[in-house]
Amino acid sequence: MITKLHHLGFSKNVLEWLANYLCGWRHYVQIDDRKSSPVFSEFGIPQGSILGPILFNLYVADLQDILPPTVNSFQYADDTTICSADHISSGKHECNPASLGAWSNDSNLALNSRKTKAILISTPQMAHVHSLGNLGLRLEIPGTPLERINVAKPLVAHIDSNLKWEFHVSSILKSCYATLRTLRKIRNFTDFKLRKHLVETLILSKISYCDIVFYPLPKSLLARLQRLQFAMASVVTCKYVNSISTILDLGWLPVIELRDYSLLKTIFKALYSDNWPSYLNPQVIEPIRYLRSNVVPAMHHG
Repeated sequence: MITKLHHLGFSKNVLEWLANYLCGWRHYVQIDDRKSSPVFSEFGIPQGSILGPILFNLYVADLQDILPPTVNSFQYADDTTICSADHISSGKHECNPASLGAWSNDSNLALNSRKTKAILISTPQMAHVHSLGNLGLRLEIPGTPLERINVAKPLVAHIDSNLKWEFHVSSILKSCYATLRTLRKIRNFTDFKLRKHLVETLILSKISYCDIVFYPLPKSLLARLQRLQFAMASVVTCKYVNSISTILDLGWLPVIELRDYSLLKTIFKALYSDNWPSYLNPQVIEPIRYLRSNVVPAMHHG
């Protein structure tokens, strides 16, 4: 840890302070007023510490350094996704998993081969023309071939090999309907305000969470999400709902408008927010054609 922090440019005073923090811990378990005997550990970080996640992120920050420039690494705590654009016909891969295994060993980290998967993403047309379903990726961590999967979930959304969103929407619906079934059992014991609060917190938030990642959706999938919203309104109002007017009366936006609203909010933040990440800045394209909206009308007095 100290070596990695030194390479990142931390000062000697900070390194000495962190070395003191990392070494010589004594741990014990306390339940009520009873304490276990202390156990000495030479080094480590207490679970649940404030510095723990920060130090781990710094510890694995050099992973990108071992990857080719054309390969991108996306890291969130101990979850890492590596993406590369490879030529299908050559059968060669820019990213060599063996180098990841070597990096893990050098860093005293365990690379779990059972949890490391591979997915090949393409259009349905390309998958059909090149028979990608039967293509062997020939990727392995030393001694263990990587399992090829058709659906991956990097943190937020389920991404399938053809960039379709049926599986992701189905997973959202399954989770939301399960919650609705539970809420239906208690709706007779709760008032309108509480039912609305529970539905908005437990279900509506799932529909709108990171919905711009899978924008836009086919009409068939939007219709399924809209039926879910009607079912949510039915639980809140304790009556059958199948009209947009009832959705609006509850202060909700219909599914299509909700997704458009989320997209517009994100675009506004990208254009005007000082806290927006610089690496995600959108490209603003000025129209080439001369538009009537660019003309300032002249005022004439008779």
